[in-house]
Amino acid sequence: MLKSSSYGSMMPIYPLLAQQCVDDYDLNSGICLDVGTGKGFVGVEIAKITHMSIYFIDY
Repeated sequence: MLKSSSYGSMMPIYPLLAQQCVDDYDLNSGICLDVGTGKGFVGVEIAKITHMSIYFIDY
């Protein structure tokens, strides 16, 4: 498990992960359900580069 302070060092990877998801699955519009989102970093990045409605669900 990552400590809160560790998230800062991983921040540069989230835009890359989002872009890979968008490219691999040809995403642009529709609904994205981010389940087990944690802090929601990947979903936020997907929202920045698509026209998708993003819904975040986490415990």
